[in-house]
Amino acid sequence: MFVWAFAACVPPNSYTKVEFDLNDAVVQKLLVFQDKQQLDSLANYFTAQNPAYRMVAARAFGSTADTLRTAAYIPPLGKLLKDPIGDVREAAAFALGQTGLPQAEPLLIQHFDRSDSLGQYTTANKAILEAVGKCGSLTSLNNIAAITTFEVADTMLLEGQALAIYRFGQRKISSPEGNQTMLRLLRNKAHSVLTRTAAATHFARLEGYVPDSAALGVLTAAMSLETNAGVRGFVARALGRSQVQRAVTSLVAGYNQEKDARARVQIVRALALAPVALAQATWMAALRDSDALVAAEAGEVFISRGNVIDASVLTSLVSDPSVSEPVRLKLSAALLTHLPYKTYAGLIDSTNTDLKNRFAAESSPYKKAQIIS
Repeated sequence: MFVWAFAACVPPNSYTKVEFDLNDAVVQKLLVFQDKQQLDSLANYFTAQNPAYRMVAARAFGSTADTLRTAAYIPPLGKLLKDPIGDVREAAAFALGQTGLPQAEPLLIQHFDRSDSLGQYTTANKAILEAVGKCGSLTSLNNIAAITTFEVADTMLLEGQALAIYRFGQRKISSPEGNQTMLRLLRNKAHSVLTRTAAATHFARLEGYVPDSAALGVLTAAMSLETNAGVRGFVARALGRSQVQRAVTSLVAGYNQEKDARARVQIVRALALAPVALAQATWMAALRDSDALVAAEAGEVFISRGNVIDASVLTSLVSDPSVSEPVRLKLSAALLTHLPYKTYAGLIDSTNTDLKNRFAAESSPYKKAQIIS
């Protein structure tokens, strides 16, 4: 259960906010300490009067690769979670989360400030939630997922909740409760783009996740109704983890109506493992996409799935002038990879000869790389 803290960890002073200045000699010294991983020297500034120094020193511990060394500094970093300046608390929370160590979890939970009615520490509370996701237990995941008191206006806290569940998932810690919360956050368009992005990315990247019928309902709706192209892209990747007709049909429709090339790339990638009967028409359309990256992604699909594509389709596409030259090179790779030499010896030999001649005649190293790739 999240509780709140009262005391400050440094003596009262005249500072009311962080004034960060890269030209400050002390800040520069702290950054050198960070680069050289001089942890004792950094920790000496945890009680500095200037909160900018406390913030920089604390955040520097977030880039320490040696978690065994960092473990000794968890208690003093925990004291900074009571700092009167929110930016310092946020930096300390980030550093504690980066350790990934379970002993940081109780300190983070203890100092989640539920009494922050004025919103003075909302960014720090957001950082604490995300940090718990980086080091916490399944119990903490379910406790965070169970929070329903955050209102739509509590943007930072909702972002923290979503990022926490996402971070848990990346550590292979997930639960039905966490997934349900992420579906709820994803389908509410009143939530911030970051909240929805974290929710969609969770489903796109969670190891072993395959959306069930209820999740497919939320994801297919988001595929057509989501207003942010970045979120739509991750929704597409999540749908791509299911090969059922409902998911594939949603992706095909999404490609046909998608205006943003970045999202189309993700849709084509999501369709890469779809049943050929449902997806081949979209793969072929994507080969001729007006955006080079989308077309290239479609070419990669043909390389990986050429074994299930009819040979006559591959042979006709290799010489199709409506397909760009870089993509035709990928189709040549698919042809050489998947067509049996015994049946297509003449075509394979002529394709190899053509590629060798083009490589020899080409002066651009970039185009040479395309040919041999």
